[in-house]
Amino acid sequence: GCNTNEAVESMAMYMDSNIDKVARDMSRGEGENLETLAVLLGVEASDRDAFRKAMQDNFAHVFPSSETTSGEAVSAIVAVLESHETLRKYVS
Repeated sequence: GCNTNEAVESMAMYMDSNIDKVARDMSRGEGENLETLAVLLGVEASDRDAFRKAMQDNFAHVFPSSETTSGEAVSAIVAVLESHETLRKYVS
């Protein structure tokens, strides 16, 4: 959709301030910070489980090291979603 860039920018701004909390939630596959990412990206309730699982499964890809910047993490999250059959509609 045409709001994709806005959604990704919102997520990027949120990640800037909350990267540690997001990383913690993502590693567990649950938590309010992960939910906030889903909301910012416009992930529908019916796709939230898939979103949480995709984020948890790809945690090591999104946060390969403690030096990962929020920008790198956002790019990796977008890449994960783009390659996911159900979730790609949220970033395309």
